[in-house]
Order: sequence, then C-alpha cells, then structure tokens
Amino acid sequence: MATVLSRGAVRQIHDMHTGLRPTLQVHDLRRLQPSPQQQQAASGVGDRYRVVLSDGESLLQCILMSQLNELVVSGRLERGCIVSLLDYQPNVVQNRVVAIILNLEVIGEAVPSIGSPTAHDPNSNKAPTDGNGSRSEAAGSETRPPATSSPPLPPPSAYSTKMAHSSAVVRDDECALPTLAGTGKPVVSTAPGGASGAAPPPGGYTKICAANPFQNNVIIRGRVVQKGELRTYTNARGDGKLFSFEVADETGTLRVTAFREKAVEAHEQVELNGVYSIAGASLKPANVQYNHTGHAFEMILDQSSMLTQLPDDGSIRKVAFDFVKIGKLEQVLAGVVVDVIGIIVQADELREVVSKSSGSLLSKRDVKVADDTGRSVTLTVWGERARSLQLDPERHPVILVKGAKRGDFNGVSLSSTPGSYIELNPDIAEAHALRGWFDSVGHSAAMHDLSSSAAGAGAAGQEARLKSGERKTFAQVQEEHIGEDPTAGPAHSYYNVRATISIIKHDEERPPWYNSCPDCKKKVIEEAAQAYRCEKCDKSVEPVPRYVFSFQAMDATGSHWMNCYDEAGSVILGGYKASELMQLRQTDPESYNKVFEDAKYAEFVFRVRVRSDTYQDEMQYRHMVVAAERVDFDTERPMIEREIAKYEQAGAAPNRAAATAVAM
Repeated sequence: MATVLSRGAVRQIHDMHTGLRPTLQVHDLRRLQPSPQQQQAASGVGDRYRVVLSDGESLLQCILMSQLNELVVSGRLERGCIVSLLDYQPNVVQNRVVAIILNLEVIGEAVPSIGSPTAHDPNSNKAPTDGNGSRSEAAGSETRPPATSSPPLPPPSAYSTKMAHSSAVVRDDECALPTLAGTGKPVVSTAPGGASGAAPPPGGYTKICAANPFQNNVIIRGRVVQKGELRTYTNARGDGKLFSFEVADETGTLRVTAFREKAVEAHEQVELNGVYSIAGASLKPANVQYNHTGHAFEMILDQSSMLTQLPDDGSIRKVAFDFVKIGKLEQVLAGVVVDVIGIIVQADELREVVSKSSGSLLSKRDVKVADDTGRSVTLTVWGERARSLQLDPERHPVILVKGAKRGDFNGVSLSSTPGSYIELNPDIAEAHALRGWFDSVGHSAAMHDLSSSAAGAGAAGQEARLKSGERKTFAQVQEEHIGEDPTAGPAHSYYNVRATISIIKHDEERPPWYNSCPDCKKKVIEEAAQAYRCEKCDKSVEPVPRYVFSFQAMDATGSHWMNCYDEAGSVILGGYKASELMQLRQTDPESYNKVFEDAKYAEFVFRVRVRSDTYQDEMQYRHMVVAAERVDFDTERPMIEREIAKYEQAGAAPNRAAATAVAM
C-alpha cells in the first residue's frame, strides 16, 4: 500500500496558510549551529534542529521547537519517516519561507524517498499539474512514487538519528528567522485574532508558545493573567525600578519584565485581565527559579518597546483561578505557588524588618485568613502591597491572592511573592459564597489554626505519630528514598526509626546550642559584651539559648547523621533545657560531660523529617529529628512480640530476624 502524503501542502504553507494538518515526509534532519550572538541569546535552551519536509513534490524548510527535541534524541524523528504536521508557523526568511514546527506526530517509520521533491519556486503560484495537464488534487490526496524516481534514500538503518549529532552540523542563519521583507515585522499566524476594532500587524501576531530570540521584532497579543508589584532594586549602577507581569493567549503564557522608567510606565498602564499587544521587545532564556510560566523564554521591555491596550473581543479567556482550600494546604508541598481566597479574621500592624540578603528595610503585614473548611492560616504580605493594603479588620474583608507561596514556618504558612496578585472583596462567585458563609455561621465558628501546628497542636501530633507510626530501618529509608520524591506529599517526608546514638557533635568552640531571639527564635548577633541584637526583629534582645546539634544514630541495618533542635534536644540530653545545660557547663563541668555520656549509646525512637537543599550545586537531604523518646523496654517488649506473631501467622517465619530488627 502506497504511503499517502498531502500533495500540494507545501505550496499552501508557502502561501501562509496555517490551518492545515498535512501528512509529510522528513527529507532531511540536521542540527543547527547558530552564530555566536544567537548562541548567547539562547543559552540554556538546548540544541535546535533544521527539518526539511516533503509532500512528494516540494520541499519545506522548518525549524523544530526545542520542546520537540526528544523526538530526535529518542530516534522517533529521523530521515525518511512520515509525520503529521499538527501545528506550525510560517515565517519569511531572506525571501524564503521557513516554518516553525510547534507540534508534530510521527505516524510512519522511515521509507525511501517518495516522489522527486524539489525546492519550492516562490514565483510559481500555479498548482502542479498531473500527466493530463489537469490540476493536482487538494492537500490530502495520494502521492505515489513515479516510475522513474530519483535514487532512493539509504535504508532506514542508515537514517539513525546519530547523524543529527555527528559531524554533519549545519552553519545556518535560517535559525535567525528574519522578518517579512519590506515590513520589518515577522510573518506569523494569518488567522484572525486581532481585537475588534484593532487591525493586527501584517502577517498577524506571533503565538506566545512560538516566541523565541531567533525571531526579530516579535509581536504578541495576550491577556494579562498576572500582575506583579513595582519594586525597587539596588546594584553597582545604582537604584532602579522593576515590574513584571504575565500575558497569555490560547497557546501559552509569557513573563514580561520592564526596568527603570519603562517599569513605572508599564505598571501604571497594565491592568489584570486587560488585552495588550507588545512589539519591539527582546527575549532571553527564562530563569525557572522565578519564572513559573513553563515558557523557555521571557520578554524584556525597553524604551522603544510598544505596549498597546486592545479592545477585548473575548477570543482569549479571562484569568482563571485555581483556588486551593485552606483545609487542603497541608497536602501541598512547601514552595509550591497556589491561589487562595478567604476571610480576613485578624490583621497585624504593619512592620518593618531588615532583609538578610540586602540589609534594606522591608514592609510586611501578617493577616490571618480562614475559609469554610474551618481552618485558618497566616498570610504574610510583603513590600508595597503591605503598605497599600487598606484593611478594616472589624469588617472582615474577603482577600484573594493569586500566586501565594506555601511555606512551612510554624506549620503551614503563606506569603506573597513579587508576582502575586492581591485583591480585596473581588466580585466573583467564590467571594460572595464566602461572605454569605462568614456572615451566617463562620463568624462564630471555632477555627483550627494551621500556622501554629508546629509549635502547639502539631507538636502533640508528632508525639502521637512517634508512638503509633510504622517504624522503618535505616536500610528501608534508603531503599524507599523517603523524602527524596519532590512530587510526593508532605506525609511521605517523615519516618519513625528506633536507633542508638553513637556520636553527638559538641566541643568547647561549638556547644550544642545557640543564642536565639525570644520572639522569632532566629540567631542573634552579639554587638558588644552581653549586648545582643536580632536582625529580623530589628531590636536589642535578651537572648534565649536553644539547642541545635548533630548526632549519628545506628540500628541493625545502618547509620545516619541527623540534625536536632530544641524540643527533641532536651529529650536526648536528659531533660535539660539548653539554658540549664549552659549553666551546668559553667558550674559543674564533670556533670556537664556526664550528660553526653548518658545519651551516648542510649536507645531512642525518633520521628524524622527529610528535607532537601542544594549545596555547591549538589542536592543534599537533611534528616531532622522533630520528636524523640527514650526507649522504655517494659512497653517495647509486648510490641516486639506482636510483630513477631504477625510475621509467623503470615507464614514468614524465616523473616523473624528482620521483624526483630524493625521492632528494635
């Protein structure tokens, strides 16, 4: 059965048709070698590939979007294979058409070349004719190899994608994707999409998903779905302003940033849910640490950039909120950005704190937010928003936050980010429903505060889980990679283990405690003899010693280093508070040393939380003890017997030793 290609499709794409989904053959595939300037502009984006597609008659030059590189690397996309071109954008490049491939599907394995395709002649507007002189069929008709075809391509085995990574590297400026000749603007989508009453630029707007630095003079159109705050920064060149917002169309979302005077101008002009066109901006690789749009690039406005508000024709949907109920925040990983809406049940005064990174003063305001799940959480609003937030706590306004960051300070917490959007009493259905709930029953309901769970009820909960939770061995912790899966819920970051302490780190230079602020518990700085200051609270304080030390614990299967803090530290060190142990070191050094000797080789049951961080570009996992209890052998014996009996009843007598190891 002959392979069916979409005859005449290349001619139509050269005529800037964008609605086709033709079936084509990969005629050639090579990795592009961009110029040094282009390489610097797209640093970190990865390799780019030039693909030449054939409809059996004509050839189409294409650039593969980097998110499709996996097709090449995996070997699915290779010379001779048959593909369905699902989404693309034709562009005029040095008087030739080059299509950006946004999406395609490989539907057939590599076969010899179909037909005798040649480079498309842009001066020929007539459709090819068949042997009888009649016009060829429309795109989608069958193309069969002629009787006297050109020499076939090598067999499929020779088309291996290794060629894409071999020395066959193309030095090709086609990846620059220049603009429509004579207009200075790119030819992109010709589909309607301009706002009612506003003519789109020649060739239409660039789809946001296809915007990249290889194009010149990209013009996009989108709806503002996120508006940040106007911020001030300081660097070696002095002070400046910074403003970021996000725009979206039907294909994706793009972050846009402006600096200095342009930031002030854009901040005043941009409105959430407004539709804008942006021209004359540059694109650079996105910083994924701060950019959560999923786009490979972000747009930078300068003084020559044009930001124009357009009438809203409804073709781009408005901002969608994906609200997370406050009662569900415990199931959200720390660091995840969420949308929340709730009633303000308490509001603290505006405070000024010192930034650790810059040393500058920052404004913050803590508000307690509740919803109809019967849960409340502390939301910290930072910066200009904290200063401009006009609150009347007696009236309990509804607050909406798009893009709040979930934290774990004092249990569960939320904080605004520079990209957050905050609105009081929004005119949406969710806000009206919350207002009705609070006015009828919510104002008198008892709320469970998630932000005090770690210090209060949460501590009791950890103690309960310490007694009732399933125990692991250190070998099981390692084999199951507990706490190492970033997609797992918080509950999967904890484990219980029974182990013996072998080493406790401490010496004269580094005692197992630190001087903390009595309010925020952060480490204080000694400004002078017996004079201490808390940078976070920005005041002089009387310090309170709190435990912080590391120790090694071992069981029958292995050992682990763990970090220990105040509450668990007191249990491990004989019930002494850090202040009492500090006093003991000064008055009775012998008894002080005996405290550590008594803890050494003692057996404990630990509840441990695994947290990840990055050190020197390497991911590390810290095991932190959140609760500890010295083993009581009288209560431990019945539990061991029950575990052994359970294994024997299950016919696992050979695993008796393993059961004993888990229990012990």
